[in-house]
Amino acid sequence: MEISGGVDDVGPRTRAFAIDADSERGQPQVAEQAAALLSEAGDDPVVVAVCERILALDRVRAGLTEDARGHIARAIRAADSTDPETRGRVHLTAMSVAASTGETDEALRHADAAMPLLSGERRIRLDIQRASVLHA
Repeated sequence: MEISGGVDDVGPRTRAFAIDADSERGQPQVAEQAAALLSEAGDDPVVVAVCERILALDRVRAGLTEDARGHIARAIRAADSTDPETRGRVHLTAMSVAASTGETDEALRHADAAMPLLSGERRIRLDIQRASVLHA
């Protein structure tokens, strides 16, 4: 079986997950790709949660914490009607956003929300970030 085309030949969720994977690998231009996908398929809660999470991370890295807060708030709202893994990842990012602005209590609330939703490597990442917040 031959698969033709690229990422554009698949549905919005698959594209969102591909952009997310690129984000995890530190690939450039993922924020632009997430914003473009969000404008195309902005009503799917999984797509919204994943893309807004990517945009929040991008804004934190750029030092634009107010923008990051807006993106993560939209990601949280969308993630409420998605799968546990997506919700957990959004809360993990929300923890990073809150920690970057010195909001320790809020960061720990997001860590607590993410804890039962994540496993494996992401759970380990959560535990490390939580410890960093506690010792900051």
